[in-house]
Amino acid sequence: MRTAIIALMLMFGSQAGADAAKIWKVVSPSVVSVLPTWPGYTKPGFGAPVGAAPEGTGIAISKDGYIL
Repeated sequence: MRTAIIALMLMFGSQAGADAAKIWKVVSPSVVSVLPTWPGYTKPGFGAPVGAAPEGTGIAISKDGYIL
């Protein structure tokens, strides 16, 4: 998922002439990994039933922490 987001940014970004390393340096701080936890499980996936601790990715769209 993270790779797909980065690929879309590279394809449709306004910095079409810039190389990939420069683009990654700019956008990588906004790519986040979401690891939810539930009461009774101190770490995502640790001791939880299979499929109970999903992981997701998103893009932080504001400094307030809104994630898309």
